[in-house]
Amino acid sequence: MKTLTSIIDNKKQNVAVEGFASDMRNMFANIFTVNTVGKMDERVGAIFTTANPHQFKQTAPFNSLITDWANRQSYLVIGDVTVFIPVGLKCPYMDYIAILDDALVRLSSIDAELLVPMENALAAIIADPNILSSASGLSNSAFNGMLQRAKLEDTIKPISKCFDKNSKDDTTKYKLAFRRNLELNTVSERLIQLQDNLSAIDINVIEKRSKTIFSLARSIAEYLNEHKETHGEKDSKTTKQLADRIYKCAEWVEFFGVFQRQVIVLSTAIKDTEEKLIKLAKK
Repeated sequence: MKTLTSIIDNKKQNVAVEGFASDMRNMFANIFTVNTVGKMDERVGAIFTTANPHQFKQTAPFNSLITDWANRQSYLVIGDVTVFIPVGLKCPYMDYIAILDDALVRLSSIDAELLVPMENALAAIIADPNILSSASGLSNSAFNGMLQRAKLEDTIKPISKCFDKNSKDDTTKYKLAFRRNLELNTVSERLIQLQDNLSAIDINVIEKRSKTIFSLARSIAEYLNEHKETHGEKDSKTTKQLADRIYKCAEWVEFFGVFQRQVIVLSTAIKDTEEKLIKLAKK
């Protein structure tokens, strides 16, 4: 199984397209066992061992040397200058940042609308396993946070469409990254705002809550394994529903990790672009 770290370490791999293959769906297959929960726990755990995106935070717009230089140049003249991009990016920076902004709106509610309800619901099952035998047990509102109802694919697809999955290029032409010189400062300002919004999500809280959820899920799986004789056909249907909801929770947490890495890659590409343009401006 590829970990998130190994995916990111491959600098010629497109994180958005290839990084979110999510092996979890195949390994989980709606079967709720100690083994499958453990595997999901390991995969999600990789998210919190990678670099913190806040370390890559840009604190100021592009150096004024760049904007002054660009204002003195014809856009047509500098349009073929090579700048850096996340691997395979095929749309202008402004479009890509706007799509990441939209995705972050969803992710900003990951704790309140997904993890907290899931943690509470699993704790309730541990307190009263008979919930699994109740026809209405999994319809409890605690299981129905906004992100449980939302389709993750709707958030992923716009990001993936920004990339050419067959490209391994991490450079492009200035005119393809910036539609006009005025976008130089706008892009850096929007990136700063994106980073600020991401920083508002407490990664430590997400990590702690995620680990608690999988610890609770493991306890439930162990209980079911030990009490097979008391859980018949009716319970089997309920536990499959429970498995699907836990999978969906893990899927969103995994995407949260991929999203953080996307912002790191974006921040790095824009920083490299700034350094390249400063050198040109000083000539």
